[in-house]
Amino acid sequence: MRYGQFPHINGAGFFVLETVRQISNIHIKYTIDGYGQEVLVVELFTALKNSFLLPEKKALFRLNRISMRNTIVYISVILFLLFIPDVLQMILHFEDAEIPRSMYALQLMVIYPFLIIFLAVSGISLLAGVSFLIKVLLRRRLAYQQLWKMTAFALTIPLLLHVLLKYTVDYSFMINGVPLLVLYFLMYRMILVYPQRRRE
Repeated sequence: MRYGQFPHINGAGFFVLETVRQISNIHIKYTIDGYGQEVLVVELFTALKNSFLLPEKKALFRLNRISMRNTIVYISVILFLLFIPDVLQMILHFEDAEIPRSMYALQLMVIYPFLIIFLAVSGISLLAGVSFLIKVLLRRRLAYQQLWKMTAFALTIPLLLHVLLKYTVDYSFMINGVPLLVLYFLMYRMILVYPQRRRE
């Protein structure tokens, strides 16, 4: 699908359509030839390693080479793993005589993955919007799609920090505010890596 094929759709609309298409094509690749193998799991671990190295320039450029599909898989897996304790608590503390706990758990197992993908795409889209404003203020040459991927990978440390603070701190500002500050500090440093837009 190319942008030129849909002249009535603007850039933001095209990005949403392309994101949905990428989600629909998510699959685990495993091919072996005479020279090596291509495994999605390996790329996910590579993404995790480089996400911890941000805002280092080399790590940023390595992450930029990862496809949008695998970026969505990566952040969805991170969210899925980090919020499993919350799902388990919901099941353990479920008290409804009309629905058996086993049925409730089954419903969560079916709905949870789709909810995670929705939260990943919609949440990162909003956060990337703020990153776009930072890009405009700094006059850097970056497309929204690039900022979306950068935001997704930069969320790794803030998400881990959010989960850690949630179980150790009682102040809501620290639980949500500190991870956001860390995220946009990383985004600011990453955006500065790119060249300035020429003044017209």
